[in-house]
Amino acid sequence: MTAARLAWAAVGIAVLVVVVRQALPREAVHAPLWTQVIGWPAALLLRCDPVRRWLGSGRLDNRVWLRVLSAGALFAATIAPTGVAFLLPVFAALVASVHLQWSGPRAWRACTAMTLLLTVALQVLLQIGWLPTPLPRSLELVATVITLVLPLLLIGNVTVLAAQREVQGPPWRPNGAPATTRCCTRPPTTR
Repeated sequence: MTAARLAWAAVGIAVLVVVVRQALPREAVHAPLWTQVIGWPAALLLRCDPVRRWLGSGRLDNRVWLRVLSAGALFAATIAPTGVAFLLPVFAALVASVHLQWSGPRAWRACTAMTLLLTVALQVLLQIGWLPTPLPRSLELVATVITLVLPLLLIGNVTVLAAQREVQGPPWRPNGAPATTRCCTRPPTTR
């Protein structure tokens, strides 16, 4: 993704956040607008390859803990003031699946630790009253535990798939051609 496309995508997300915020009733909005306008485009920016490579010293499989924790912390900081802290494990699963794809199965520890650490940290802040929530605090805790189970299972499954992919080697390519990004490559036909 070029810098111009990335900038337009960040502006588009910021505009989308403002439009969605204006459509919501005032009672449903807990976070200041600036946290969302800065947070979501920053999450997009942190997701792009040049930034990931910079954090990983030029490679996508270096410094796994730094890359995973920085992406997870950015999502946590963006979600925390919105009142939906119980959804953090879902966003953590998105971060984990991308990093497991980039770094392979060795990233599972960092992904699991990030998911648990940030979820517990947000819940502690919520339970002591430092974060807003539209739900009763006990119900928020139950919702968090329920939403935490599926992402942890997802991290486990993606780790197994990444390990299998490493064992099997690169996917089949016709006539030794380089890998393409097209989704519909077919094997050569014989007549």
